Amino acid sequence: MTPLTVSGNVPLSYAQAAYWSPERMGAESIYNRVLTPLRMQGPLDVEALRRALEALVHRHEPLRTSFPVVDGESVQHVAPPAPWELPVEDLRPLPEETRESELLLRLNDAGWRAFDLEQGPLLRTRLYRLADDHHVLMLAIHHAITDQVSGGVMMNELSALYRAFLENAPPPLPELPLRYRDYTLWQREWMQGEVLEHHRTWWSRRLAQLPPPPPLPYNRPRPEAGSFHKGSHTFTLSSALSDGFRKQVRREGVTPFLLGLAVFKTFLARLTRQEDTVVGIVHANRPRPELEPLVGMFASYLLLRTDLSGNPPFREVLRRVRTSYLESSAHQDLPHAELVGLLRPGQVDPRPLSPIGFVFQTAASGPSTMAGLEVRPMQVDLDLLLNDLQLLLTDGPEGLTGRLEYRTELFDPATIAAMAEALQALLTQVVEDPDRTLDTLSPPLAQSKSKEVA
Repeated sequence: MTPLTVSGNVPLSYAQAAYWSPERMGAESIYNRVLTPLRMQGPLDVEALRRALEALVHRHEPLRTSFPVVDGESVQHVAPPAPWELPVEDLRPLPEETRESELLLRLNDAGWRAFDLEQGPLLRTRLYRLADDHHVLMLAIHHAITDQVSGGVMMNELSALYRAFLENAPPPLPELPLRYRDYTLWQREWMQGEVLEHHRTWWSRRLAQLPPPPPLPYNRPRPEAGSFHKGSHTFTLSSALSDGFRKQVRREGVTPFLLGLAVFKTFLARLTRQEDTVVGIVHANRPRPELEPLVGMFASYLLLRTDLSGNPPFREVLRRVRTSYLESSAHQDLPHAELVGLLRPGQVDPRPLSPIGFVFQTAASGPSTMAGLEVRPMQVDLDLLLNDLQLLLTDGPEGLTGRLEYRTELFDPATIAAMAEALQALLTQVVEDPDRTLDTLSPPLAQSKSKEVA
């Protein structure tokens, strides 16, 4: 993969197309927005921050990209570098006890504000001043131009650029090895012919004769027009259980992600009595080192299908999950539209290809610093979920926490709370004895609660 001299519009990357198309079709477009508020405490130079944001946008073309339709096809259009504005909203005139609640209202409003994909911009920034030494920087970004890895790149580079402008030093960042447009054109040229057919054939075989949607313990049937409102139940693993989880990761020689996924799949198999388990994950999909420093949408959606038949011990479950993950990752480049075509030919449906999702993330050990500022990300939830159920496991300095996210129109909070308790009990069992077979693990919930939903 080498830098190209092409200028002007180029086609969408396959990852961009996966996030762009549902918006055009009127699907739940709010789900494609990323809201990242950063709480900054300490002396802030607003102009240095504005210049740092401007330099970041100039450096990474996706932050200046929109998706107009030209000759009936959507394309990437990269706007030329331009001055960047950073509006400031001063909340200091408000009573101190109401500033936080007002801030949350304004952040939520910003998160729900629609993007114009054809005109852009698809990045918005705004600064809220709560006190002389207390600010919140809001970044609202459309998912078509960013992913989780990009978020880390942006934060690291914003910090370096802010320090440089604060100290009147030259920008410290090396030249990027590629542009996102280079990656897009390489991908489009590579993923065709025999390569495309190879990946398509593999997924066609892997997804043949998929089981019906798992009979989760739904409390209500699925409405014809869903609202996708999200509820969540957070739980904290005991220090002993967190330590046991980490020891098993080392003992089995796997990543925390794979162990967590194996536990979740075991839980689902016991909960639904389905031995053929399918869970959706988002994969970083940056297989080359030259892609690591780029901002842009690279992530791919993977369906991880695992056969848990034969009453295997948990250690064997872990081996099968690992094999399934590695095989699927090796074929992660199949365009999302091709995957949808295999499973939902001719259908327009914004929901993920699996109703169940899994996420594992590592939390920061504490607040980061940015030239004298203490910076902490804020959690602002836009209250939407396209999955029926999703488990998010977070490994932090004080142990592991879990969050079961669910669609409130399908589940009651009590049902999800019971599932969280059962999941922790099962995790305790497999950590204590990974050679226990599936049928010796306690049933997660009373099976009579399960209601199969179309």
